[in-house]
Amino acid sequence: MIKLGEFRKDLFYRLNVFSIELPPLRERIKDVIILLNHFTNFNYNCSSTCEDFLTSYEWPGNIRELDNVGNYINTLEENDDITIKSLPSYLINQHNKTGENINYKPDYDESRIIREKTDFSMFISILKVINFLNSIEKTAGRKHIQETLKSKTIEIQIHHLRKNLILMSNLDFIIRKKGRNGSYLTKKGKVFLREND
Repeated sequence: MIKLGEFRKDLFYRLNVFSIELPPLRERIKDVIILLNHFTNFNYNCSSTCEDFLTSYEWPGNIRELDNVGNYINTLEENDDITIKSLPSYLINQHNKTGENINYKPDYDESRIIREKTDFSMFISILKVINFLNSIEKTAGRKHIQETLKSKTIEIQIHHLRKNLILMSNLDFIIRKKGRNGSYLTKKGKVFLREND
């Protein structure tokens, strides 16, 4: 603006008493999750897979892009956890291009994690029901899952079912659709079910 004659040079030097150089977000990766928590009002937990992706992403739109992602999550996410599926579609596509989660080779013992957090046989039963409901193209919402389990003489309280579904989503075994659309088994979930059935 000074070069164009639109701003007085002497005024610029009067105002420019203390300059702060703020590096771009890609150069302060440790701040990404802290800032995302701030932008989402600390309402969510970020899954480790999602956290790894967000801290390896280049953030070409800098802080405003991250702010927009936070607004997107606040508007659409109905669960307590942020997973890859919680992100805008352009980021999901970017994640898929990196080749992550294409082959199911976990770097941690998922079976152990499941056993620590819930009843393993119940977890597998729920996966089977979701797979079955998906195969007959019936909505795999909580109510249908609970009813199908009951028809197989398996009783589960709705809050325990919700806890299991959140865990499945965090492990990327299912995609949880918004509203009444229900859950869908991912390729990773199908492989896990096949190996543990």
